[in-house]
Amino acid sequence: MQPSQQSYWKKLQRSRLSRRRFLGGAVATGLGAAGLAAAGCGGEEGAPEGTPSAEGPTPEATKQAYEPCATRGGWARKFEFDAMPLDTRDPHQTQFGPMYNTHSAVFSKVLNYEDEVQGTIFPDLSADPDGGPGMPEQPDDLTYIIRVRPAAKFHDTPQIQKDFPQVAGRNVTAEDIKYSIERQVNPDSPQRALYYRRALWESVDKIELIDDLTLRITTKGPIAAFINYLADRNAAIIAKELVDEHDEMNEDRRMIGSGPFILEELKALQHVRCRRNPEWFAADDRPELGTGRPFLDGYIALWPPQSAQMEETAFKTKQVENGGFVDGAILARVTREMAGQTHLFEPPGFAGCPQTRFLIDRPPFDDFRRRKAIHLTVDRQVFGELFFPSVPEITRWFPSGPIAWPMKRWAILQDELATFRGYRFGTAEREEDLREARKLWDAAGGTEAAGKFKLLGTSIPDYIAAKGQPQMVRMLKEVLGAEMDTEVDPTGYTILASCMLANTRGDPSGTCEFTMNYDNGWIDPDEWLYLFFHTGAPKNSSRLSDAKLDEMLEKQRAEFDYEKRHDLVLEIQRYFLDEILAHLQYVSEWNWSLQWNYQKNRHEGTYYGHNYWYANMWLDQNDPTFQGRPA
Repeated sequence: MQPSQQSYWKKLQRSRLSRRRFLGGAVATGLGAAGLAAAGCGGEEGAPEGTPSAEGPTPEATKQAYEPCATRGGWARKFEFDAMPLDTRDPHQTQFGPMYNTHSAVFSKVLNYEDEVQGTIFPDLSADPDGGPGMPEQPDDLTYIIRVRPAAKFHDTPQIQKDFPQVAGRNVTAEDIKYSIERQVNPDSPQRALYYRRALWESVDKIELIDDLTLRITTKGPIAAFINYLADRNAAIIAKELVDEHDEMNEDRRMIGSGPFILEELKALQHVRCRRNPEWFAADDRPELGTGRPFLDGYIALWPPQSAQMEETAFKTKQVENGGFVDGAILARVTREMAGQTHLFEPPGFAGCPQTRFLIDRPPFDDFRRRKAIHLTVDRQVFGELFFPSVPEITRWFPSGPIAWPMKRWAILQDELATFRGYRFGTAEREEDLREARKLWDAAGGTEAAGKFKLLGTSIPDYIAAKGQPQMVRMLKEVLGAEMDTEVDPTGYTILASCMLANTRGDPSGTCEFTMNYDNGWIDPDEWLYLFFHTGAPKNSSRLSDAKLDEMLEKQRAEFDYEKRHDLVLEIQRYFLDEILAHLQYVSEWNWSLQWNYQKNRHEGTYYGHNYWYANMWLDQNDPTFQGRPA
């Protein structure tokens, strides 16, 4: 085994986790009534303090920290996939991450995440009795009383006044929250199949309007994650008037919220422009940073260039504030070249990952032995270096379990994950796993019984089709003798989404038995596990039905004590790896990036859906590096 292979897990295990406190008003979640305890004041939780380094030195990185605003105005610019409306603009119906960024900037929620890794939440639309920001009241395990900020209003521009005069500038009400929840569980909606998170809201028994700004939600039983549901990336509060007669709002002009930014323009595969909302109700909620947020005039998310050279040139000429550089060697080189003017930004880690989904209610993958044989055959280290190649200065990837490791409150931690078959990288362990894979494959009848099956892959991100699929075919052919055809969805996910929906419905045709796609990164275990693996859940495209797993999934939902729920969630993941394997998670990216020193208060989440934090960002026009930046 090569030195890098010998030391990888040890390097991960040496990583130290920082412990910081959170902004006043934030709360720790996963919790229920006992968990609505305010955290201390101070900075914000960072990513792991020490990132696994390769054999060379790790560049110094700046963590996510806030500074009071000194200069206002200007448009922040970044390269990002925000302009990728793969399915719909509708925040309740979309299931693809890039749109979450724009939704998070445009729409408000009842609550919002201060820190996704640690699970701390702050009030967004939710008010205290005096009308300022405040958490919902929870008098018992079933009841949530929510007050709405009286100053919260929907966006108001001349174009909105023309298109939707009844919405422009009107107050957000308790009825808007009620509608936004009930819409997603309406059995008569023609779009019912597209409400992928309905299993969360089906936990609600009733919603009562107390007055225009107050509502009471009663759940059917204890739901530990309910506070998370109100803060989740897709928990946007919308106006009923924006939804058409088909229960859709899949138009740019209908993307009207009450959040910190107003959507100005979305050009698919080109850019998204979001302008500052001058009437944002939460403008003065962070006096330690300054009043009148957002500090920027707006931000522009530009479609990433195809050429690494173009990205490097754009960054060096300050056409964008930060550069991700898919090629780690370029990132390391530019970091060295521009030391003093720029700094490496340390991320919390990306929770999304390339994965495989099996359809398990019919041959060939109704046989667990075949699924496990493939799981053991796949070399995650090969995929990691293939997708996110590391360089001496920077390790770019980490293995992903059923819940990806950045979500360290819930994930199987890396040292334990390294003990599971399929995640072992030592030469002797790897050879043992491959022998076991062949044994299982042969016991299930081998290639003759399995027949030729199809691997359907996505073209977005392009490395899955260009690198992942050929490598998968090679691995399974060489180790198991498996025979397969391959197909690439040229649209990225249109074909995949259609066939997975057919899977979920149990259709006899139009399904996909074996996929290689990119999946979202979630926050709460209910999103990672319940929505995908509970019998009949709306994202259960594997057609998994396991009574023991269902019982465990339901039990963790009802457990308010964090430590007990944490243990249950770990038990579910271990059971999944040992007995189920309906999905195979591979590796996640450690998404390091470089940024100019003049960019202040940048914040990154563990997945798409964090652009609301642009409200705290500002461009330091007094910093020497700001000079020469294009207007």
